[in-house]
Amino acid sequence: MKKKSFVRHAAWLLGLQVLVVSALLVLYVVFSWNSAKNTLESTNDNLMQLYSKELENKIEHAQNMLKQILYDSSDYILLQSDREADRYYATVRLKSKMEDLMSVEQHVDSLMIADTKYQQCLDVNSRTLSFEEKEAIRKFMMDYAGQEEQTAQWRISKFADEYCIYKIYMWKGRAVGTFITVSSFMKTAASMDLGGMSILLTDDAGIVYGNYGSELKNLELGVSLDQLQDTSLQGFSYPLEGGELCLQCRFSRSSIFGQIRGSMVFFMGILVLSFIVTFIIVSYSRREILRPMGQMTRQMEHMREGDYTLRITEDYKNSEFSLLKDTFNSLMDEIVGLKIKSYEKQIELQETELKCIRLQIRPHFFLNAMTTISSLSMQGRNEEITRYIDALSKNVRYMFKSGMHMVPLKEELAHGLSVP
Repeated sequence: MKKKSFVRHAAWLLGLQVLVVSALLVLYVVFSWNSAKNTLESTNDNLMQLYSKELENKIEHAQNMLKQILYDSSDYILLQSDREADRYYATVRLKSKMEDLMSVEQHVDSLMIADTKYQQCLDVNSRTLSFEEKEAIRKFMMDYAGQEEQTAQWRISKFADEYCIYKIYMWKGRAVGTFITVSSFMKTAASMDLGGMSILLTDDAGIVYGNYGSELKNLELGVSLDQLQDTSLQGFSYPLEGGELCLQCRFSRSSIFGQIRGSMVFFMGILVLSFIVTFIIVSYSRREILRPMGQMTRQMEHMREGDYTLRITEDYKNSEFSLLKDTFNSLMDEIVGLKIKSYEKQIELQETELKCIRLQIRPHFFLNAMTTISSLSMQGRNEEITRYIDALSKNVRYMFKSGMHMVPLKEELAHGLSVP
């Protein structure tokens, strides 16, 4: 079974550590972002409820002003009386009542009654309206009173240079309406800290007429909310008066980041420090552990293949690998020495065996030679005996000359050819 590499396993673990730290960073950012977003949305929703409640109170007070004039309808009806005196005194009484109502309710900028039959227009205005705005509202009221009867609801229009929200009741050529400038309508009695939130006032068609809180870039009044192309904004809507008016809450993603900036900086500092420490550990481990281990592993693989001349020559800074290097080189030297001794013992054993064989051969050789000479003598072959003894003497001299040691093959062949 093939065993796992320690070097690869260590490198894998170090890489896994980097991935875990990176994953922790991503998880923390996502969790902090969602938590801050939910907290900001909850906070903005609470602020929106408080703010919308104040605006609804303004609308309710303006509505009550209209009801007080309409319910006490005797003077309101007398505006179209055929008698001029009745119309005059009704006008005086209505004017006085309107002034009393305006003195109590400071959020309304204009309270106006228009009659098309005798072209009368009664109005009480706040000091915030300019002359041009007052004239524009008077003309608008007279034109409105002359139209066909319409359902009374809160609307928004521009008069001169100012947008106003208004509600008008009309009946038989008469109209009574209340007007509030958008700027004063969206102001609060007490300054509210909305953070980075912006509150937009729109009508039921989604047209933007006012902004409170943080100023939005490229915001144009009188245009559709859909044209506010800013993908960095998030928010929700809050209806007023059953949807006749609507508040749009908008806040940027940068405000979400502001909620987690402190903890994010702290945690980012810890993570950056962790990355630095991890990088140092990885670099140190690679330089002082993984690389030396890889070099030693390759040297051992070459040694296993039979290359005993290799030695580790690198200079290691730590004592552990220096000890391993010295021990490895010493073992290699000892292995080479043992190999040489083993070869020498094998050669000595072979020479001993050869000596034994020679000692066994020589007695048989001389016996055979004597038998051959005896046989030739009995046959009277004296000349052949002479040649045979001469060759035998040369062979014996060669045998005694070489002794029991090994001789080169070339010398052995030359001796064999010289013997006839």
